Amino acid sequence: PGSLLGVKQGKSGETWVATSTSIQIFDRVQKTFSTPDLFLSRKISPQSFDIDTEGRIYIGLNDGLAIYNHETGEFWETRFQNDQAPSGARVVDILASEESALILISGQGIYKLDASDSNLPLESVFTLPETAGADVYSMSATETEIWVATLNAGIFVFDRHDQSARQITSGPNAGDRK
Repeated sequence: PGSLLGVKQGKSGETWVATSTSIQIFDRVQKTFSTPDLFLSRKISPQSFDIDTEGRIYIGLNDGLAIYNHETGEFWETRFQNDQAPSGARVVDILASEESALILISGQGIYKLDASDSNLPLESVFTLPETAGADVYSMSATETEIWVATLNAGIFVFDRHDQSARQITSGPNAGDRK
């Protein structure tokens, strides 16, 4: 049940499926879904998810973030402090890598999370005044840029080096708005 958020492959080749009400593993042999016990005992409402190269599952929540290590059973959860995000802010998208993750928070910006620190500290990478009023949807990143797609204001491209931003609102022949 719930809206489909995504399907990702875990470190050991297992298939994870996230919906707005749960996270499950798909057993390819028996062709069945199962929910890890940890998620049965916790009421979480995922907003987004990703899996890093170490197999940790990052789960974006309303007002916070959780990380689950399926191999060890470890689970960390953090709620945003008032100085990090306003009440009701949600994690819209996550791009997980080996030791960190980029977190897109509605109405706030893009943050880097240090997954090696159990306190789960967030470091601001970009605030998003350019996207004020925009319904941010997802992001993609390269070494030099972070792209943020919106449902109502086009695409914003943030340069990681000079902290500049540009907005793309139409096709390739129309040009970018600075």
